[in-house]
Amino acid sequence: MKTRIIPKSPLRRVSQSLPRTIRSSYPDPIVSARCASSVSQRPGSNYVSFPGAVKSAFTSDLKFTLPSDHPALPTYRVVDQDGNIVDRSFTQDLGDEEVIQLYRKMLLISIMDVIMFDAQRQGRLSFYMVSAGEEALSIGSASVLDKQDVIFCQYREQGVFAQRGFTLHDFMNQLFANRLDNGRGRNMPVHYGSKELNIHTVSSPLATQIPQAAGAAYGLKIQRIIDPSLPPRVVAVYFGEGAASEGDFHAALNIAATRSCPVIFICRNNGYAISTPTLDQYRGDGIASRGIGYGIDTIRVDGNDIWAVREATKKAREMALQDGGKPILIEAMSYRVSHHSTSDDSFAYRARVEVEDWKRRDNPLSRLRKYMEAKGFWDEAKEKEARESTRRDVLKAFSQAEREKKPPIRAMFEDVYEELTPELQAQMKELRDHLERYPDEMPRPAVELPCIKASWYEWVLHPPKDTYLQILVGVGRDQYDASGVAIGLTPLDFQGPVESKRFIMPLEAPAPLIPSPSSQRRLPHGVIHGRPKTICCESALSIGTRPRSHSATASTSTSVSIPSFSAAAAAAAAASSATAYAVANK
Repeated sequence: MKTRIIPKSPLRRVSQSLPRTIRSSYPDPIVSARCASSVSQRPGSNYVSFPGAVKSAFTSDLKFTLPSDHPALPTYRVVDQDGNIVDRSFTQDLGDEEVIQLYRKMLLISIMDVIMFDAQRQGRLSFYMVSAGEEALSIGSASVLDKQDVIFCQYREQGVFAQRGFTLHDFMNQLFANRLDNGRGRNMPVHYGSKELNIHTVSSPLATQIPQAAGAAYGLKIQRIIDPSLPPRVVAVYFGEGAASEGDFHAALNIAATRSCPVIFICRNNGYAISTPTLDQYRGDGIASRGIGYGIDTIRVDGNDIWAVREATKKAREMALQDGGKPILIEAMSYRVSHHSTSDDSFAYRARVEVEDWKRRDNPLSRLRKYMEAKGFWDEAKEKEARESTRRDVLKAFSQAEREKKPPIRAMFEDVYEELTPELQAQMKELRDHLERYPDEMPRPAVELPCIKASWYEWVLHPPKDTYLQILVGVGRDQYDASGVAIGLTPLDFQGPVESKRFIMPLEAPAPLIPSPSSQRRLPHGVIHGRPKTICCESALSIGTRPRSHSATASTSTSVSIPSFSAAAAAAAAASSATAYAVANK
């Protein structure tokens, strides 16, 4: 049998052919370390020079080091529970109005959490996670990070998002997974994210964001080595002490330390990993001691003290950018006042009196409030006004997001391939067929259709399959129904507000009209969003009209009372108007 000779791989030849400048033009991003041969033990030396421990002294005492040999790391704070300054070197680095804005952000998160938790209990929301007791940590740390810094959150950092510019509408649209959601309704509630704000999307698996943050920081470091003109940036990653029990935590700290990555690890130690207390999670000195073990500069702070959090994070960012970059670990001590999530009943594993005691004794909002009152720029009247206005804002955003339509079905299959694969097309068809078979069991998403180039009342009488018409009540430059859906363009230039309520009934048969909430949003022209086989009209049908011969300021309308009607009746009533402008009478 002949032996077949496998030719040598050309990879080595390709590598050797690369220009020498490419292989050596950039310095090693890793801080240089001494080789083992350069620190070999010399005769008479009193210190170990082994590669794995170059600073350890020799000893003849057989002694194990015990955890009790080292005192617990201290917890840094600036103000006490009553808002009194205990760090005499502290100077308020913000104006009074800026401090108020921080407090109002904390108040916003606190009030939003209460409302959304109750909404889930009412069945209006599928899931929610509260961050009560941790508002100072998230908002305080985010307030001193640069806008260009990259952030990875876990799932209890609403304050980070709010401080970076995530609006109430952004929160609500994500929670309701409607068509305005940045994630297009594809993720479960509280999984926020914003590319514009440099915050990666929250993911459910515990601790996965920690090594991702270390890798992102390493990437930023390499970018600055290649292009020193780039602005210095750090990565901040948030997680709980429960996530620190995952292997990803240890891998992330180790790689960040050995590669000198500019990353700030922010651990909120709130006492419980869902139902597991810290006593069952670890026996060491919290999480901070682990950072020291990995060779990482570490600090423990009072997470209920927004000033301590700000000071520590500000200093941590400076240190993380020194000498080309290095990791920093912050352990912020707090207490999870809320249940883990709406799926949890924490009173099954902790006493109610314990929770109430923490609410009363060491609330981060009350601590900052007492500080502001002592400084003289906050009082009971301002507190009442802030709470009432914040609650109104939250409820308004809640109501608007709840009424918004869901994303179109096809959104589930988009944003991966430029063109849908045959497999995805088949899956989409299967889903549409399923929804068609069970129309009353599924939420009805927005369906985008092209503008119909025909008389609108003829279109109502003979609608295309699986479409419906929404009739505008009122007159305006552009025509929209009460839910904000564009249903046509007004050919003549006149102005007037669109004011109507929306009613829905099936096309197949007459039925009582059911009102739904009204809202006003402007959408692109020439698009109809709707529900299959549905017509949207007024009980007292009022179609905005204007004869073409009228002046630019004139307009008329015709009202016909119709307690219940069919599609044909609706079309006939509307046709009696002098001129009706709807879908495509252009």
